[in-house]
Amino acid sequence: MIKYLGIDTIQNLNLNYEEQVFLSTYCNPIALFQAQSQSFPWMPDENKRYIGHSGQFRSNGRFALEVNRRIISERLQRYYDELVNIRLEMADIINSPNIDIHVVSSIVGGTGSGIVIEMAKIIKKIIPNSNVMGYFFSDSFRLASCCSFRFW
Repeated sequence: MIKYLGIDTIQNLNLNYEEQVFLSTYCNPIALFQAQSQSFPWMPDENKRYIGHSGQFRSNGRFALEVNRRIISERLQRYYDELVNIRLEMADIINSPNIDIHVVSSIVGGTGSGIVIEMAKIIKKIIPNSNVMGYFFSDSFRLASCCSFRFW
């Protein structure tokens, strides 16, 4: 079974609706940040003025993930539940207890680089027996520069 989940601060990722999560920071992200600023101690002061879009800042991508953590967790849980149901139906065919999850992200800045570590944590919390593998691309991807990393 293969599932896709596109997560970005940009809508319309050329995926079906169920395959994407739009990291909305709502209509007034500055007010949201100010009301809960103690929850975001890692946000540098100089990046606070860009809250509302990732703007190539890792901290702002992470902020978008944090305010949407429940939505992302629910979507991952639903995918996992679907997989478990299929495994139960096909128990005689599927023997492996492990689930492979591949995370593909840019590390240039903004949403992808800001959420990738927290996403790995969310995945491991929801699906503890998963093999989470990351594939990261830099701005020199056109030159075939790429690296791979295994989270756990």
